[in-house]
Amino acid sequence: MPLEFFYLNFSLELETKVVELNKVKIAIQVKKVSYRREASDRIFTKRQQKYANIVVEIPYLVINVDELKNKIANPRVRKSAKVKYQNALDVFNKNFIKLDNGFVIFREEYLRYVREVILQKLNTTKKISYEEILIW
Repeated sequence: MPLEFFYLNFSLELETKVVELNKVKIAIQVKKVSYRREASDRIFTKRQQKYANIVVEIPYLVINVDELKNKIANPRVRKSAKVKYQNALDVFNKNFIKLDNGFVIFREEYLRYVREVILQKLNTTKKISYEEILIW
């Protein structure tokens, strides 16, 4: 099965998209995962959900890489906190690329992984949450 159903043309206005795979309509929601409170939590409305067989939240991390690196290097930061910061950096570096303009994009391997999760759960659930995709 080709990966091409993930090559969607996203713009600032477009955060949700419905695609079809094997006659199953999949509502895709790109979801920001951030430590900041102002990070919005947009979801498909009930009305939008009725047009899809399954809703998939595809998460992406928004972190300040330099800030986390500084915290890891700081001798005053507890070791347990450093482990969490390093884990966040590792997850970010494995799955995402941060462009010079600050935009975060998915690595192709991450999209392949998301595709596999969708295919595994396609006939068993109505929703795949971001917690099921982005494993810490």
